Amino acid sequence: MTTDITIDKNKKIIHRTETGEMYTARSLTWVRELALALKFHEGYNILMDLRETETQPEMLDLMAIA
Repeated sequence: MTTDITIDKNKKIIHRTETGEMYTARSLTWVRELALALKFHEGYNILMDLRETETQPEMLDLMAIA
């Protein structure tokens, strides 16, 4: 499990890289942390790098994450 958040002020991008298994609780925490970062950087875009993750949520969990 690796988490990395960087904020590029020149390009106005919040970039987050995640690796490992992404179950529902971890996914929701991840989204909340990004939302908090976005709250302090209004007008920024979010770039999520999930290439090295494995997701395991069920259909109801996917709706909660969205």
